[in-house]
Amino acid sequence: MFLAFPRLENHAVCGKLPAKFPPVQQNEDYVLRVLIDVGLVSHQQIDSARSRLNGQPGVIDVLINDGIVSDADVSRTLAGQA
Repeated sequence: MFLAFPRLENHAVCGKLPAKFPPVQQNEDYVLRVLIDVGLVSHQQIDSARSRLNGQPGVIDVLINDGIVSDADVSRTLAGQA
């Protein structure tokens, strides 16, 4: 049996992330889709949050700051997807 390992120059140690780690925006989009699927947020709430980012790191932070979801809601929902 032959095991393939990523080449070292593609590893974070060498200043590059492996291709298996998607950009942050894709991760946030995944979390938002999950939150919609379980009914914690609506498309309208996400659109409203996007329009009011005002330097905040992401839409999820705006939703949490607005009290629409909590950190615990997001964590429990993602844990349920594992």
